[in-house]
Amino acid sequence: MRSAVCCLSAFVALLAPRVALAQDADCRGLVLQAAAGVPADARHVYQFQGPCKLSVGKFGSINYPAQWTRAQAEWNAVTGAFYERVVTEGKFAGTIEMWLKCAKDPVVTSVECVQVDYRNPTGWSGFDGAWKQSRPITRGKTTVFEATILSNKAPPPGQPVGGPGGSPPSPEVPPMEGASMMIPREAEDLMLNAQRSHGQVGRQDMTQFGPGWGGNAQLFWSVNEIGAQLRLAPTVPSAGRYLVFLVFTKAPDFGRFKASFDGKTEITVDGYAATVGHDRAFLGEYDLTTEPHELLITLAGRNSNSKGSYVGLDRIEFKLVH
Repeated sequence: MRSAVCCLSAFVALLAPRVALAQDADCRGLVLQAAAGVPADARHVYQFQGPCKLSVGKFGSINYPAQWTRAQAEWNAVTGAFYERVVTEGKFAGTIEMWLKCAKDPVVTSVECVQVDYRNPTGWSGFDGAWKQSRPITRGKTTVFEATILSNKAPPPGQPVGGPGGSPPSPEVPPMEGASMMIPREAEDLMLNAQRSHGQVGRQDMTQFGPGWGGNAQLFWSVNEIGAQLRLAPTVPSAGRYLVFLVFTKAPDFGRFKASFDGKTEITVDGYAATVGHDRAFLGEYDLTTEPHELLITLAGRNSNSKGSYVGLDRIEFKLVH
């Protein structure tokens, strides 16, 4: 009797409606455009472009139009650190970032990696399949032979890669810079553990002000007390020596502030501008561990032309140098 019930239950389960499940993105259309450092250098850098096909399955599948995709990846042979930045256009447009630790170069091998960090603001979970399997979206998209040929051709740093019809890449995609790329930490993502002496912090959507803000948003600090302090705790995916930059917003009602990283060199930044825009400040070169670090912002006053003393922080950028 038990076996009959078991079989009947299995038969009913087969007839029951299935929940729609997101499929893994099919990015076999990605084609290698540029490479550097393969096979012998400490850093292997890749740049791809091509279509990614998306579908959601439920008694078959719903196919969405292929999205034009650009992908940049870097693997450090010394530390095993891997960083991937995938920018998509179309229905699920956005920037997907992945940090992993891999014993071998995952772009040209099928090696399994260890998860470090992942961000997917596109609104489509199909891209999450790669992360759940601890592998990059660009895994296996080229061969050592192909990448070596392109590395030997030494493509000029920052060479533009065209989109459909030869159009230039989106300004959100940074050019490949030799064997290193920027690793961003969005300031608005660090608000949960932010410490402040005065004022309020919040996430502000910056879409109306045009492109250039990571995640189309910033950390907005509403403050007017001179000497007020804000502390953020960014991290890097692997230990190493980094150049550190702060990308901040300038506006007609923004103030001056001092910025220091890990209690070292302090710089003064004027956040005033006649129109809303963004700028970048160099905070120094540091040997960093994977432990949280400190970005300290201190309100220093305001430009005589400014209508206020607010502060807007977009992101902290880390560029691994060795």
